[in-house]
Amino acid sequence: MDVTSHFYHPSGVKQIELSVNGSALRTDPSPDTKSDFVFITQKWSPPAPGEYRLSVRAQSNGGDWGDSATAAVTVGEVVTVTPTIPARPTTITVTPPTRVITSTVVTRTNTPAIVTRPPTNTSTNTPQLPTRPPTNTPTRSVPTTVAPPVSTGPTFGSPSASRTLFYNIAGCGSTEVTINIAVNDSVSMTRVIISYRVGIGATQTQTMSNTTNNLWSKTLRGGQEVPTTPTGTLTYSITATNSQGKSATSPNYNLTYSNCKP
Repeated sequence: MDVTSHFYHPSGVKQIELSVNGSALRTDPSPDTKSDFVFITQKWSPPAPGEYRLSVRAQSNGGDWGDSATAAVTVGEVVTVTPTIPARPTTITVTPPTRVITSTVVTRTNTPAIVTRPPTNTSTNTPQLPTRPPTNTPTRSVPTTVAPPVSTGPTFGSPSASRTLFYNIAGCGSTEVTINIAVNDSVSMTRVIISYRVGIGATQTQTMSNTTNNLWSKTLRGGQEVPTTPTGTLTYSITATNSQGKSATSPNYNLTYSNCKP
């Protein structure tokens, strides 16, 4: 089986670890350590049919390990069924005997009248042939395999922010903003991240949480997820990756991150 995964880190990805049922199976170097977003396929051979939990995680070029992404996999076995053809039934035909009764006509002479016996009666007894019940041949149902949906890639709705202005420290107003966005696809999402920076500052990334159905959310707090300095225009975008390994990134959006001077 091919286990495909994607990873993002602003400083680049160094290596990827694949684990099965909580035990590390293999560690492979990143296919491109200079890129902040990498794609990798690792081989895994299931030892036997059963339930397995696969997980992957990555280490950045700075030596930090990220959170693991986990998927449940069921490995089955092929069962061959040979149908049994019932024997053709044998038909028995019974021919009953036929009984014939014949009477002789007697004619008297020297009498004024001729007495004639009734005509000959022929009776045929035909017994009723028994009817055999029909032969029932059991029918085995074969399950229909439905192909999984094919994704064309994630698409985004318009994001909504709880406010357009927030502060770096308390004393002037709210120091946090919650960003929500709808991510649509025919398959499920495995990871949605928000990338942001203030002015020409360094780009930060945070993992968004799936709240309901296709809605994803993340709260950014001044002085915590967003550094206290610099302040100015906060620019952010969303990157989503689905279960078939296809990714997409939204356009950039802006908020105002202000320096509080109480």
